[in-house]
Amino acid sequence: MKVVRRHPAGRWLPSRRTFALFRLAALVRMRGVSREESDVFLAVDPGQSAFEQYTVGSWIFLTTICFIAAWLQRWIPLAAAVVCAIALSGWALQLPVYAVGLSLPGRNNQRLNSKVLFALLFAAAAWAITMRTWIFWPGALFFAAAALNAVAALVMLPLRRVVDSMERQCGI
Repeated sequence: MKVVRRHPAGRWLPSRRTFALFRLAALVRMRGVSREESDVFLAVDPGQSAFEQYTVGSWIFLTTICFIAAWLQRWIPLAAAVVCAIALSGWALQLPVYAVGLSLPGRNNQRLNSKVLFALLFAAAAWAITMRTWIFWPGALFFAAAALNAVAALVMLPLRRVVDSMERQCGI
């Protein structure tokens, strides 16, 4: 595992982020950080940004609530559908993890779990944007956020040398 010692700028390394949009924001933020040494010890691992993880996790959870509520709204009133969707969303997000784990036991399936979960969310968003009701907007927002992240990934490609240089400055 890579570690940053005595460089507060290491807190903003793009390699400590998972999603391209957050990597790009960290790169922009890191340019204004002082390079003076202090007592910090930071692991350089993509899952180290609590803000990023909670933001994306909350967004996925709320989007899943919307998709499930819209589906349940066919049979029950919207208010009851939202209450049921809140209760079912956690389970719905866990089910693909269990399915992948049971079908491929004895290995680390974190990347595959992410791919399966996002594939299901893309399918639900595709269904949502075909509807002419309120659910169109959460589906469109999901696709807009995914497109924005893809653009950020394309922007980050030519900046890889800049990121490598920043990592070297932080002692990695």
